[in-house]
Amino acid sequence: MGSERPAILGWDISGEVVEKAGDVTDFQIGEAVFGLTKGKGYAEYVAVKKDIMAHKPENISYEEAAAVPVVGITAWEALIKIGNVKKGDKVLIHAGSGGVGYMAIQLAKYLGAIVIATSSGKDRGMVALRIVRIGTQLV
Repeated sequence: MGSERPAILGWDISGEVVEKAGDVTDFQIGEAVFGLTKGKGYAEYVAVKKDIMAHKPENISYEEAAAVPVVGITAWEALIKIGNVKKGDKVLIHAGSGGVGYMAIQLAKYLGAIVIATSSGKDRGMVALRIVRIGTQLV
């Protein structure tokens, strides 16, 4: 977090572009975006690099978009970069009702894997529905 005080926490962000550097052409002022920053995510405004931002899909809220970056990257790294998961692979996902598990189920199903997930008894139904109903569409 560096030596700046008070420290501002948070990594996941979403909001609207209010200002941009002159060389940025990927994003326009007023566009809805989401992404990741190393700290200061809970600030009212935050400066970020364009390569860690994405356009927010219209069918999700700012809150939903802000819930994606860290868990999404964690699931992506585990399944794709480290696990090299592909169609037909069998994937066991522990804590399927948690943030990373929830995202990993969707990503593994999208990749065509056979998914098995663990959860607490109270979340069993939700996790089972995620595994069965997702098919190959990320939600």
